[in-house]
Amino acid sequence: MNSKDSRTVVAIVSRLTVEGKRFYPYQSNARLTVRFSKTWTTCYLPDGTVLTKVKGGRLGGNFECAETGDIYRVSK
Repeated sequence: MNSKDSRTVVAIVSRLTVEGKRFYPYQSNARLTVRFSKTWTTCYLPDGTVLTKVKGGRLGGNFECAETGDIYRVSK
C-alpha cells in the first residue's frame, strides 16, 4: 500500500472475540500505531493482521479480522 493511500494513527485496539467466542473482559486492549486505508474501511495492525470495517457493528465491535473472523473495536 502506497503511503499516499493510507493514514497512520495511534489507536486503541480491543479484541472482542477469539475463535468466534466472546473474549471477556477485554484484556487484549492495546495502544498501537496502525494504518488505515484512504477510505478508513481497512485497518492494518503492526503484526500484519488485516481488519475490515463491519457495517452497523457486531458485538460492539467495528472491525472484523479478514482471516479469522474475530471482532475488534478500534478507537482512533
